[in-house]
Amino acid sequence: MQLGINCTPFTGPLIPVIYNINLRDPAGYFLASNFEMRNKDMIYVSNSVSVEATKAMIYFQTINATIQAPINTAITGYTLKGLINGSGSASTAIITGTPATTTP
Repeated sequence: MQLGINCTPFTGPLIPVIYNINLRDPAGYFLASNFEMRNKDMIYVSNSVSVEATKAMIYFQTINATIQAPINTAITGYTLKGLINGSGSASTAIITGTPATTTP
């Protein structure tokens, strides 16, 4: 009630209170270090924005690797097949897009 909160919905002596502390501010750190904890109190620490962005980038990287790995395997197999058959320069030209060179 001293904080200006309507306490009529709560019948017990303890009233749940949520504190939001910004630990980027040094004052918030010192305030949090002096907090008294009781049994069944909860502390929730959220991730920073950079952590969420990193999670998204790792997710996209995983999708890209999943798509790219079979393609790279197929290209390598196709190149090896061409090298075994003796037409390495032609198959390499097809894969890389560079014109095949012929030696006189």
